[in-house]
Amino acid sequence: MHQKVALCILDGFGIDDRDPLNPIPKYMPFWTEIWEKSKTKTTLSASGKSVGLPEVQMGNSEVGHLTIGSGQIIEQDLVRIGHALDNHFLTHPLIQQLIQKRKRTHLIGLFSDGGVHSHKDHYMKIFRMLKNVVPLACHLITDGRDTKPTIFTKQYEVELEPYVATVMGRYYAMDRDKRWDRTQKAIDAIVHAIGYPFKDVLSYVKHQHNTDEFIEPGVKEGYQGFEPGDAVIMVNFRADRIIQLLSCLKDASIILTLSELPVKIPLVHTLFPKPNVTNTLSESISKAHLTQLHIAETEKYAHITYFFNGGQEEPWPLEDRIVIPSAKVTMYDKAPEMSAAGITDAALKGIDKHYDAIIINYANADMVGHTGNYDAVTKALAFLDQQLNQLYRACLASNYALVITSDHGNVENMFYPDMTPYTSHTTNPVPFLVLNNHIPLDLSHCTQLSDISKIIKNILNI
Repeated sequence: MHQKVALCILDGFGIDDRDPLNPIPKYMPFWTEIWEKSKTKTTLSASGKSVGLPEVQMGNSEVGHLTIGSGQIIEQDLVRIGHALDNHFLTHPLIQQLIQKRKRTHLIGLFSDGGVHSHKDHYMKIFRMLKNVVPLACHLITDGRDTKPTIFTKQYEVELEPYVATVMGRYYAMDRDKRWDRTQKAIDAIVHAIGYPFKDVLSYVKHQHNTDEFIEPGVKEGYQGFEPGDAVIMVNFRADRIIQLLSCLKDASIILTLSELPVKIPLVHTLFPKPNVTNTLSESISKAHLTQLHIAETEKYAHITYFFNGGQEEPWPLEDRIVIPSAKVTMYDKAPEMSAAGITDAALKGIDKHYDAIIINYANADMVGHTGNYDAVTKALAFLDQQLNQLYRACLASNYALVITSDHGNVENMFYPDMTPYTSHTTNPVPFLVLNNHIPLDLSHCTQLSDISKIIKNILNI
């Protein structure tokens, strides 16, 4: 016999008892009570080598969900792509074709050392390998979300200047929630050379009076847009925030990505495919002939499905999925409750339908945490606390074990020492808490995200 289980992932929810401004203890009384009283709990590493990243690299949602869902430490794209660029880029047949035909190549990517969606070192490696062998047009996406809000001007490499065609914030170029008006502004600049004109990158960014994330799409003087036969290399290795943009680049002759996408887009070819991930938690549940339900809102739907399942887009047999639409707002500090109520409602209905495993993602702590708006964060956490309370009571009434964890830290640190907003992820550990379980569990051996899968399997008697 097995006990049914609900795995609740609080996205961007770390543990830091040292930060006196950590809003979690003050605004989440229910969470604080169950965390303090529970004996079946520990904290897990969610960054660095424990999730297949460089030693001091903060974790992120893609990496966290992949590690939780696979139950394995997998070399992540930040590391894997770096090695591939050093050893296999110029010799790759598709790159050789660009070089031999002298195709003008548009180099597009998030120019940031955040390491979540891309890395500026990857951008510069590709730039330096290609600048003397093909005509290049560089399109720079500024970050300000996985980094300090205004770090771009300090990280910009001036040797790019003669090659720069456009510059814009990720708000426009990296939307993933079908806000096509934003994506269209990015396409207008990149493809059609329509945007705010500028003479040099640094002056343009400095005079925007915006944080890096919201830099309006600008077009360098002299850039005329795409020409027939132009190629594109997308430097971002994480897929979820480049799909919309790539799907609109119909004027390119070929689009090369460093890692594959979860969906097929015409003209797109992958340079360095991901290794195949097998024996994931979802696969194991399915092969045990148990039912499972995955629930998230739009912002985190790919994480709870594609990434959680090891990079597999199609659901396993007996696996159902529910996506709750995310609020159509410019930033989530305008709607700090996000779609958490809809997620809770779907989870409660899933419990009523007796799914063996229910996998849930609440996005509030991460997405509102990224805004840096402390007042909005307090509202987000208070609302999230209410949802946890409802979920816990439903699990208790229906004999479900409730497992609560996170994919990485974020909301527990809201300020830098100088009191400027801290909007990026953290390297703090994350909680791992098991409630209402009937099977004796020893969490003393659990130290990292990859250990969660084994506990879920124990509860399910797999």
